[in-house]
Amino acid sequence: MKVERREGLALVAILVLAAVTRIIGLDAGLWYDEVFTLTHYVRAPVGQVLTDFSSLNNHMFYSLQAKATVSLLGESAWALRLPAMLFGLASLIVLWAIGRSVAGRVPTLFALLLLSISYHHVWFSQNARGYTGILVWTSLATLLLIEGLKRPSWRIWTGYGVCVAAGMYTHLSAGFFFASHALVFCIAWLARSAERLAPYPGLRDIRSIYGFGVGGLLTAILHLPLFAQVLAAVNKVSQSKTTSAMAEWVSPMRMLH
Repeated sequence: MKVERREGLALVAILVLAAVTRIIGLDAGLWYDEVFTLTHYVRAPVGQVLTDFSSLNNHMFYSLQAKATVSLLGESAWALRLPAMLFGLASLIVLWAIGRSVAGRVPTLFALLLLSISYHHVWFSQNARGYTGILVWTSLATLLLIEGLKRPSWRIWTGYGVCVAAGMYTHLSAGFFFASHALVFCIAWLARSAERLAPYPGLRDIRSIYGFGVGGLLTAILHLPLFAQVLAAVNKVSQSKTTSAMAEWVSPMRMLH
């Protein structure tokens, strides 16, 4: 991908703006879920972090990343949140790569500018949780999916599988996103003989199946020590939906009230 000098300067300027807006307030007081992450996982031994899924509050991969930054930089709010901020900035770069491949230079830079000052993106980049990590892994997986379908290779599809596993290890909700990848792939595969799908030879290449398989296998291996706890945690959340407060919170119609 050829990048002109002006585009490169614009990209750097947007990233600097994004970094400034996320650094300001990074050391603000922690809220409940962040405190829970710190006291139950970041301060715990690595072995406990890897084998404790008694709560969905353990964003496994993020807990390990935060533990590393706190160990290196000392315990503070900004050190706890640093991985989230870095992933937030990284997500802009991945979005730029995706946008350049499908929308062109100007629309992509405009989208990046909007995202760099987006309240929700800034907020999650200052939240010691794994959500910006999920954004990076799912976005990077999307980019690799597109590239793998256009130019199938073992390297690209291995990278796709690793991104799937990393996203799932960060938070299981990433599974909905990757399920949509599988659904789109299956629909496209059924219509693979269509002329408009000719630029995607990966639909007819075994390496695409390999990529999905790697993602599933790595996800299973990472969660193998936690299998019983994962089922228990999901079941606990499912049962809590019967309470009036939880039922209201999970209702898809609540925004219409």
